[in-house]
Amino acid sequence: MPDFDLVVIGSGPAGYSAALRAAELGAGVAVVEHQSAGGNCVRFNCVPSNILLDTVRAALEAQGLGLQGVLPSTGEPSFSRALARQAHLVAGVETGIRNLLASRRVRYVAGRARLAPEVGGPALRVAVQLAEGGAEELSAGAVIVATGARGVPPALPGLPPDGVLTSDQLLALPEPPSSLLVLGGGPAGLVFALEYAFLFTAFGSRVTLAEAGPHVLPGEDGEMAGYLAQSLETAGLRVLTGAQVKGFDEEGGERRALLSTPAGDTAVPAAVVVAPDCRQPYLEGLGLEALGTRLGENGALAVDDGGATSVPGLYGAGDATGGIMLSHAAIHEGRVAAESALGQKSRLDLRAMPRCIHTHPEYAAVGLSEESARGERAAGRQVRVGLADLSANARAAALGQPEGVVKLVADARTGEILGVHILGPQASELIGQAVLAMRLEATVYDLAAAVHWHPSLSEALSEAARRALPT
Repeated sequence: MPDFDLVVIGSGPAGYSAALRAAELGAGVAVVEHQSAGGNCVRFNCVPSNILLDTVRAALEAQGLGLQGVLPSTGEPSFSRALARQAHLVAGVETGIRNLLASRRVRYVAGRARLAPEVGGPALRVAVQLAEGGAEELSAGAVIVATGARGVPPALPGLPPDGVLTSDQLLALPEPPSSLLVLGGGPAGLVFALEYAFLFTAFGSRVTLAEAGPHVLPGEDGEMAGYLAQSLETAGLRVLTGAQVKGFDEEGGERRALLSTPAGDTAVPAAVVVAPDCRQPYLEGLGLEALGTRLGENGALAVDDGGATSVPGLYGAGDATGGIMLSHAAIHEGRVAAESALGQKSRLDLRAMPRCIHTHPEYAAVGLSEESARGERAAGRQVRVGLADLSANARAAALGQPEGVVKLVADARTGEILGVHILGPQASELIGQAVLAMRLEATVYDLAAAVHWHPSLSEALSEAARRALPT
């Protein structure tokens, strides 16, 4: 008999969600992790960046009240103190994950895992080089690979190979750089470039966002991207779209980046260069080649819609499998992979996955952009759009954040909600209503008739729906 029903390699969102779901189903589970619990989400990306972003948003709100004489003047937010708060809260999240796994009787093994080359029989074998020294071998009825992704910055002319930082390296800086060039151009849905550009602008750096595409939200709604770009530029961020790095020089002792843009060539200060969204699946040292495991695009672990790989008993979830490299998608994928590994007929459903950007104001979306929806006219789409301006929303006014808009894209013939896009306060929370509506196949008529608390930001969702109704 194997030692465990399931061994999960990696404890990020995909890994811990898989382990917890398997434990809920009564399985014996072990998790192998070579760093700290929580994966890149907790250590380098979602959690630490959101802690800093929420700190900055609170400071900006306090500054606004200070300008109105309600609060004493607070000055600029302290980067060092924000980092100290971040470290404390991140440690708490890591401990919480460890405690949650322990409460479900999931064994946590600190070390590096490698799959044994022999396949067949009742179990897979996982060799673990323990962090404390020594080695251990685990056997399992099934194994889930949830090892995440790693930043792989692009090579740029005029910079050494290590001249472009990843997001974790950026957050390790002891103080904000005097100037920062943030490279966009990552896959649609990866949004850390915008967040870090906004964050370091708020901490006083001179920041330029260089986006190779036509607007700041690759794959998202163009109109909403324009509104967000205006807000970011008002906050002091310089936004350049259609931009490509040609090289670097120095002026006055500070490095500059030479960029080509549709408006012509320009030079921007670039003491530090960062590419937050250039990530690739991380599968090194797992021994997958010896097992004959099939890999897909960009070196990702190829899986079916149940998370199964080409090797019997071996599954994958999260960033290691490519696809939507965001934590909420990884959590869903981890649960599905665990259910499939334990014999259930579970399948991924990624049709209503929210996308959120924690700038100020926030941006969130689910479903199709207006451009994508209108591109489906050949499929019989009759697109209608409804817009609700938050400047007329009483709750937004009370929050001191009346800047924003809710946009709903619907099929006029069927009433189907095709997409919802929100720019404004608490957008990442509001989008949950739209996700639920689309999951339940509610129509634009249902959302238009929904009665929300007054005053609330949610009222804007129903207003946008009413404006999208056929006349």
